[in-house]
Amino acid sequence: MDNVKERLNKIAQEHQLIYTTTDNAIVFPNIASWELSNKITCNVIYNGVGRMIFEEPITNIPESFFLGCENLKSVIIPSSCRVIHNFAFFTCKNLEKVTLNTGLRVIGDNAFSRTAIKRIEIPSTCLFVCHHAFDESQLHYMRLKSPTSSYRYFAEHSINKEIKVYGVSKFDEFNPHTFG
Repeated sequence: MDNVKERLNKIAQEHQLIYTTTDNAIVFPNIASWELSNKITCNVIYNGVGRMIFEEPITNIPESFFLGCENLKSVIIPSSCRVIHNFAFFTCKNLEKVTLNTGLRVIGDNAFSRTAIKRIEIPSTCLFVCHHAFDESQLHYMRLKSPTSSYRYFAEHSINKEIKVYGVSKFDEFNPHTFG
C-alpha cells in the first residue's frame, strides 16, 4: 500500500507546478505558441496556493511561458523539469521566490531576468546557466549545490552583477564576464 501511495504522490508532484500570486488570482500563462497548451488539465488557486496541473510530467517550462505574469509571486518547479527555456519568467516583476528541484539541467537565456528574485539555490543537476539568466533581477545570493561528477557552466552575463555565491566546487566554471 505504501508503495502505491508513494507512486501516486510522485505522479502528482511531477504533473503540477505550484505557485502563489500577489493578488490570490490565477496565473494565466502564455500558451498561444506552446505545443502542449491542451495538456493543462486544471489551473486553480485555493487558500492562496495555485496548482497548474498537466496531463503528463512537466519536462520543461516553454519559452516565454510566464512572460509578463506580473502577479506571480513564487513558483515551485517539479523535479521532472529538465529545462527552463529562454524568457520563461521574463518580466515577472513580483516573482520573489523560485524553488528549483533536483533534475533541472538548463536555465535558458533571460529565464529569470527582470524578476524580484533575491536568493536562488541551483541544484546539483543543473549544468548550464545561459546568458542573462538572472539579468536585471534583484538577485544578491546564490547557493550552488555541489555537482557530483559533471561540470557546471555559467555563461557570459548570466548574472551580470556582483552577488554572494556559496558552494562553489571544482566542477564550476564561470565565464570571465558571468558577473558583468
